[in-house]
This record gives sequence, structure tokens and C-alpha cells, in this order.
Amino acid sequence: MSQQLTIEVEGGLLCRAITSDGSVRVIGVRAEEAAAELKKAHGLSGDAADIAAEGLVATALMAAHIKGPERMTLQIQSSKPVLSFYAEISSDGAVRGRLKPPRVVAPHRKLNGVLLAIKANEDRELYRGVTEVSDQTLTEALRGHLSDSAQIDSLLSIADGAGLLIERLPDSDGSHVLSVDAFNTRYGGLVDEPPGEVVEALTAGKLGDDEVVMLSMRSVFWQCRCSDERVLGMLATLDADTLRDMIETDGGAEVICHFCNHPYAVGVEGLKSLLSPN
Repeated sequence: MSQQLTIEVEGGLLCRAITSDGSVRVIGVRAEEAAAELKKAHGLSGDAADIAAEGLVATALMAAHIKGPERMTLQIQSSKPVLSFYAEISSDGAVRGRLKPPRVVAPHRKLNGVLLAIKANEDRELYRGVTEVSDQTLTEALRGHLSDSAQIDSLLSIADGAGLLIERLPDSDGSHVLSVDAFNTRYGGLVDEPPGEVVEALTAGKLGDDEVVMLSMRSVFWQCRCSDERVLGMLATLDADTLRDMIETDGGAEVICHFCNHPYAVGVEGLKSLLSPN
């Protein structure tokens, strides 16, 4: 019997479900609005915008099991074409990211470099995985990463700001209800469909022709963690001579957030407060 959860979605969603026989777990992401905010914040266009959206959805897919103060980070460093991508998502669904440069030429979105995935809480890293990216799309690289790290047969689809991850689960004794061939036959066609449509069906309790039980559903939304306090904390790490030079030569400081490009102006009095003894 299918089960539906309803929440107030802020610009997207991340949901987890399982088939009624327990043989398959599925994770769905809708993050079109967050991807649009990422594109706008960094002036991305063409292949850069597409790769950034792909990476943002991939980050959310990998964050389905984080909780509490945990966060998931996904990084890509590519040498051909030259680009760097970084995104992170917290357990409440707040996601932010960046891609540089804002314009790249990447035929078929193929990259060459490394993919780095990190799960961490406020105190330490809980997991770190590195995967080579060799003439692959970010989705193809992530598929390889999941295969190596999770050791679970899976199907993955990311397109147009949405994503779908379908995993073949073992029983408690390590056996499987579905063979690999049966798994691919039953669900393989879903990765050729627009993932956003499949996710919408998932929230209504359906995965293809099968009913699913919804395990969790939460919002995914663009939100940067920058603030005046964080900027002052960063400036406080500078040495006294540098702060005095900002005061005397520049008459203040301007800090631009790497994620949202929001400018923060810190005046002379603010800089002087960082020089004051506690």
C-alpha cells in the first residue's frame, strides 16, 4: 500500500521511498529553482550552467541519509575543460554551490579530473571518497563512485535540475529479491524518462508500475550561510598589520561571498573592533 507525505516545499524536494516488497530503494530530487539561483548568482551560461545544475542535483542525491548537523559536500576539479565545482547541502535541505569559470566549453559535458565527496558534521569528517573522472559526465562519474563505495547495483539519472537514484537492496541474509537482470528490466527504462516526471510520480506513491512507501520527504532550497558575523570572524583571523592597512589605506573592507556573491562592507569602526583587546 502506498504512503504519501506532504510538506511545504521551498523550491524543490528530496525524497526517499522503498518498494512494497523491500527490494528497491529510490531517491528523488527536484532542484530546478535552486539550480536557477546558482546560475544567477554566478552568471553561469551554456555548459557551465548545465554542469553546475547537474552537480547540485548530484549533491542532493548523495545527501539523502544525512541528519542533524551533518552536511554533504561534492567537489569536481577538471583539467579538461578547466573548471572547479563545489556544492554542499545540510540536513535541512539548504544547498549552495559555485562553479568557475562562468563560461566553459565542454562538449557533451565531458570532464577529466577528480570527484571528491565528503560527509561531515560540525566536528569531523565522517566519510571521504575520491573518484577519477576520465572523459565522463558528472553523472557518469557519480555512477562509478556509487558503485565503488556503496557496492549496490543502482540506476542513476540527472537532467534539467532533477535526479533519480534507484538502488537494488539485499535482504538481511545478503540475497536479493530481484536479480540484476530483473532489476534492470523492471526499472532501467525509467532513467530514459525525464527525472522530474518520475520524481513527481514517486511522491504520489508510484515507481513505474510499482507502488512505493515514502520514507521521508524534505525541501531542497538555495540558501547561503554567509552573514555579517561570519565575515567579521574571517577578518578576525588576519594579522594586526593587515587590519591597520585596511583602516588607514582603504578606509574599510569589502568581502564578497564565494557562494552567493553578496558583498559585505565592513567600516573602519568594525575593523577597529577586531584590533581591540578582549
